Amino acid sequence: MKLKSGQCYIQYTHWFIFTMLKRLTIAQAQQQLPSLPNELTQEPVIITQEGIPVMAALSYAHLTALLETLDILTDSEFVAKLRQSITQAH
Repeated sequence: MKLKSGQCYIQYTHWFIFTMLKRLTIAQAQQQLPSLPNELTQEPVIITQEGIPVMAALSYAHLTALLETLDILTDSEFVAKLRQSITQAH
């Protein structure tokens, strides 16, 4: 199967997220909940159940940044202008 560059990026990002980020079981996350906010300042934590990722914990700042990014990327007119600017810059 041949993948487009965006698909490759998504697959790489998926691999990176689930192999490079800190992982905790649900029980560990429950035990560490009081100190977890201090650990979330740099990157999210993947929480697993029976070894399978079931949720992610991330700081409120990261959440708001993600929501703002999603808001921007769902603006098709803005995305078209951004792509045109990137193409012109190269």
